[in-house]
Amino acid sequence: MTKFYIPSRFLAFLAFAFFNAFIFTVLRIIFYFVNAPEQIVSAKLVLRAFLVGARFDLRIAFLFALPLGILFLLPYKKRRKKIFSIIYALAFAVVTVIYFIDFGYYAYLKERLNAYIIELASNTLTSLEMVWQTYPVLKGFFALCIIAALYYFFVSKLFVWAYSRTSPKKHYWYALPALLIAAAFVHGRVSQYPLRWSNAYFSSDNFVSSLALNPVQNLFDTYTFAKKGSGFNKEETRKYYDIVADYLGVTDKDKERLNFVRNIPPARGGVKNYNVVIILTESLSYDKTSFAIGEIDTTPNAFALAKRGVLFENFFTPTTGTARGVFTSVTGLPDTSAAKTSSRNPTIVNQHSLINDLKGYNKFYFIGGSTNWGNVRGLLQHTIEGLKIFEEGTYEGQNRTDVWGISDLDMF
Repeated sequence: MTKFYIPSRFLAFLAFAFFNAFIFTVLRIIFYFVNAPEQIVSAKLVLRAFLVGARFDLRIAFLFALPLGILFLLPYKKRRKKIFSIIYALAFAVVTVIYFIDFGYYAYLKERLNAYIIELASNTLTSLEMVWQTYPVLKGFFALCIIAALYYFFVSKLFVWAYSRTSPKKHYWYALPALLIAAAFVHGRVSQYPLRWSNAYFSSDNFVSSLALNPVQNLFDTYTFAKKGSGFNKEETRKYYDIVADYLGVTDKDKERLNFVRNIPPARGGVKNYNVVIILTESLSYDKTSFAIGEIDTTPNAFALAKRGVLFENFFTPTTGTARGVFTSVTGLPDTSAAKTSSRNPTIVNQHSLINDLKGYNKFYFIGGSTNWGNVRGLLQHTIEGLKIFEEGTYEGQNRTDVWGISDLDMF
């Protein structure tokens, strides 16, 4: 009877990945106890944040382990072991520095570390002076050296153990299951869409969302937006301030402070609590409807509904693209993101929405596909308090609909 053989290199690969994930989880626990707010946070939300965060940690850990897994396919070489142990020790030191900076960044700004810190590089000397005066740099450096040395020792021993069990035959079958396990943890979800930063913003509580994030992942997710910048030009805005302020109806004009605030007094008395249903018709372009074309009645049914109801003539989304339209519909702000769309930017998901002023209402969002598309989940759940989302996987007997909403056929 042939004995089933599990190569030690396969076990070493898994042990390495899970060991790193365990370290990241410990750092998350420390983050929680160091930064937990004074007000009581729901234990249910905290537990969910840890579970989402654990999936981010496992993703980073398995990505970190992939080069080692590939290396394990090669024969053992003492020199190769030494070189890769040094490389991994240095790489882990970099990850440790990211966590160190993240702790300080959050203590100062109440935000997890993001790529906008790159902007500080323009004032390098000033930034370095601030760090030197504020943080125990020398103690941190010595601690980092000790951590790197211990990690070097760990990887070296793991190498020796990985090649310790030999077999008369070369066993490379483990490469496929190792790759599949790594791919599963990197994907992070049993779904078409992978785990994304928006999954961390399942609550409107900023601390809960921060607790769920991973600083390494957050640096990557915000890099594109930090690199391209906001696209905001203060002088150009001042140049056209009067025109825009008049159009918006700003009463307290201030070109220096660029004030665009509009104070509109609420209605008093006799207000009925209507059921409010908003249908976002993404394919219905305003400039092709009866509202915009007076002489041609292109959309008579929609126009009839408008005449019998209330038509908000000053509301529109200024750009094409569904994600931009959803952002504007929820926040009332034009999506002017210079990179991709605003719903994809983790740093601006915390927005004010008129929807939150509807007190005593149950709030629902229905979509045929997944709110992970365009990362609109983060905007919706972090901005709208108590929102319950219905999406693919939550409808009984639903065929998968890979769209933002539902098809026109199903709708009508």
